[in-house]
Amino acid sequence: MREVVRITADSAADDGSNHRFTLVGRSGKLKETLDYDGSDPEWKVGDRIEVISDPEGTVPLGAAFDVDPEGRLGTLLLVIGWTGITLLAGRRGFLRRRAGRRPAFEDVD
Repeated sequence: MREVVRITADSAADDGSNHRFTLVGRSGKLKETLDYDGSDPEWKVGDRIEVISDPEGTVPLGAAFDVDPEGRLGTLLLVIGWTGITLLAGRRGFLRRRAGRRPAFEDVD
């Protein structure tokens, strides 16, 4: 279930690690908390974020950007594109060397 919530409390606001954020949605306070293990979370009290939760409770609550595959689709396509370009350029260089051609740009000594 996707929902926009507001962060109302941070259990580790003072010591700075292992944050547990209390969330409030349309229907009130959520039973689950959003956990962040680290010293510098990207959220703070008062922020509104979109979260995805499992109604059955078998999968832990997570921020939508971290869970949503559509948010990472652009990065995946970029990596695939650059990998293809690299492979084609390498093959072109291999075929040119095999044919005995000289490189287009040679070092001038």
